[in-house]
Amino acid sequence: MITGIILGLGAALFQSFSYLMSRHFIQRHGSPIHLLIASHIIMGGMALILLPFVYQEIVNTPSVYISQLIQCAGFFLLGQVCFFMALKNIESSRLSPLLGLKIIIIALISWCFYGESFVAIQWVAVIICFIGAIMTNWSGSTIPFISIIWIIGACTFYSFSDINIKALVDIFGQEQLFNSALLAASLNYIICGIVAIVFFVLIPNQQRWKNFKPAMPFALCWFAGMLFLFGCFGSIGPVFGNIIQSSRGIMSVIIGFLIAKAGHHHLESTTAGHLVIKRIIAAILMLLAVAMFAWK
Repeated sequence: MITGIILGLGAALFQSFSYLMSRHFIQRHGSPIHLLIASHIIMGGMALILLPFVYQEIVNTPSVYISQLIQCAGFFLLGQVCFFMALKNIESSRLSPLLGLKIIIIALISWCFYGESFVAIQWVAVIICFIGAIMTNWSGSTIPFISIIWIIGACTFYSFSDINIKALVDIFGQEQLFNSALLAASLNYIICGIVAIVFFVLIPNQQRWKNFKPAMPFALCWFAGMLFLFGCFGSIGPVFGNIIQSSRGIMSVIIGFLIAKAGHHHLESTTAGHLVIKRIIAAILMLLAVAMFAWK
């Protein structure tokens, strides 16, 4: 369990930075779809480089895992589209805690469709984490309704992808958890890269090649975070893993506050100190859920 928690915290940290990098790209270059395509081609290339180091014989028998792999990559890409569309109108320090809404969604999906069972205190932990995510956005500017729809869509698609991450790692074997997690991540991002190449070819934009360099910081942060994330979910499961991931709320709020203080207001608007404190308290509430979920 300790290993899974550490991996989850690592994933949360890299994701917090990746949200900031994606916001930077969108503010400077405009199109979230261009970032989606360029970054996933880059990550597909990194996954190809990683694959020989984590290769297992089971890769030669795709029928064993292809269904979970396609669902994992497909739902993830749909979630990414929704995420980037939401990010057009929301600062990363506000969007990141809102992804905590995924806690309640993934718990319900796991319970309704995958036969997962939770004791009473774990359901309480899920609800507390959900409340904490909502509280982080009680203060500050109003979130556009269309952005709320995009956020809900992102959380739902990410949840289905997360469940299939766990299934993939289990298929590849818990005996070599880290190798299995890296293999699952590699195959997933190779698939995503192939899909991105198809859309890259279809983009009616003569300057599409210029997106790769500015997309690189996001791609590096996100891919590193996903390597941690696959290991986390493979170790402690998607529900508990997502509760650990709620710590990115604290990380993103602090990073956003520091970025705004440094004068980068195109990335983060200045937030009053008392509002930052309120958001941190709400994020700490989500951390309380971690202890409650683990103590059963």
